[in-house]
Amino acid sequence: MRTRSTRRLLAAAAVAAFAAVGLPATAQAAEGDKNDRIVEQWYVDVLQRPANQTQAQSGRQFWTDRLNAGDTRLRILESIESSAEFADNTVGGYYEEYLGRPANDRGADYWKNGVRADMEPEWVEQNILASAEYAGRSGQNPVDEWYSDILGRQGSNSANSGEEEYWTGRAKAVGPLAAVREIWYSGEAVDRRVRSAYYDLLGREQVSLQEVDYWYNTAVDGRLAFRNQIATSDEYAARAQTR
Repeated sequence: MRTRSTRRLLAAAAVAAFAAVGLPATAQAAEGDKNDRIVEQWYVDVLQRPANQTQAQSGRQFWTDRLNAGDTRLRILESIESSAEFADNTVGGYYEEYLGRPANDRGADYWKNGVRADMEPEWVEQNILASAEYAGRSGQNPVDEWYSDILGRQGSNSANSGEEEYWTGRAKAVGPLAAVREIWYSGEAVDRRVRSAYYDLLGREQVSLQEVDYWYNTAVDGRLAFRNQIATSDEYAARAQTR
């Protein structure tokens, strides 16, 4: 299992640090407005709620002030993701999506605490997909559900008989978690996650093969590893000004 902190130095190299120190007052104000819009969009994309709610105003201003003071976008975003709210939303979303129930037991608390302590969220997701509870919801043979949830393949595009036989045997041989991870890190699955990130964060449906290839190794390291770089990019910042 890899944690987010082990990749921060490499990820930070891909993100430009900036500061408003020394700018004229009008330029500082413009930069402050720009940063405020970035933080506002992070609240929507990362915390899944608007930042203009009364209870969010102080937090939004705190993060904006840190950006205005010259802190990096990546460091601020990772700080937001270390919050209890992010952990609760992330783990709770997985439980609802994959298990059809609230994340209100000791197992869920374990995963929430892990995410807050720097555990990569996709490790949680993989473990849920490999769990007996997940398998029970899919009739004890979860291969079709894995293809749907990991690869987005359903109906006629779902696992064929040969694929189902292979992954059923593979899960018995190496264990469900290892089988899930093999599917998860396949080229098809990584391609889907990269394209999904471009659409979710940049509003782009067209993603070149070069862009997918560029992000492939980072995406294999972890979903947040590349999503955070996209969400701290200049393209994301520019789009935040008009959303």
